Amino acid sequence: VQALAAEVGAREPDTPESTDHDADGPLVLVVEDNADMRALVADICREHFAVHTEADGEAALAWLSARDDEALPELIISDVMMPRMDGHELLTRLRTEKRTAHVPVMLLTAKAGPERRIEGLESGADDYLTKPFDSRELSARIRNLVRLKEQERQVRSLNAQLNQLNTRLEKEVVLQ
Repeated sequence: VQALAAEVGAREPDTPESTDHDADGPLVLVVEDNADMRALVADICREHFAVHTEADGEAALAWLSARDDEALPELIISDVMMPRMDGHELLTRLRTEKRTAHVPVMLLTAKAGPERRIEGLESGADDYLTKPFDSRELSARIRNLVRLKEQERQVRSLNAQLNQLNTRLEKEVVLQ
């Protein structure tokens, strides 16, 4: 087991294996440098969502910048410790960009302990899960974050409709 862990830990970041844009459901971006973990998280996501994967934060930002605002993912799941750009830097960059600031981000990490979780959440992560994790828990957290995002979109839409109705009513009152 230790030899396998050492081999997996010593791997260079691989290129992403999956891009399932045509799959049904909202799009989830998985950012993970370890190919095996990236494949595992992507497989869990594929149960309910379309999935795109990237091997590090720089590649994820490049992919996001090439997408239209309407084609941004509903959720980004990122490892914390990655080469080139780690998950915390990715999160900071996402939160400072107007077009990605609203996208929920879940951080996955081997760094355990309440201080690490608090640090991740205080830096703007919507959720934080420590590896190893139960696949059912990850799946439930993903579904909850995507559901909350959809509910937020519905509230914004209803708010816009109410504002339009209010404006019409105000004009009618002025005309009377």
